[in-house]
Amino acid sequence: DCATCDVCRNQRVPDDNTQLRNQIRDFILDEMKGVYSLEAVSSRFGSAENKSSERCLSVLRSLIDEGDVPPPSLT
Repeated sequence: DCATCDVCRNQRVPDDNTQLRNQIRDFILDEMKGVYSLEAVSSRFGSAENKSSERCLSVLRSLIDEGDVPPPSLT
């Protein structure tokens, strides 16, 4: 696995952030229909034991910044 040619890159498994990013985006857009709270995302994908809540919110921020998902509802 040289990680530089197209064949090797296409065979690689997506990293954890890519998988988490896709899961969060699908959850927000498909299940929540674009209307969600930070609490809903955190409780679905976060865990205090392994600090994944922090990672989850970081991924969510990038999804919002890049325009892939709308900002959370404030109500």
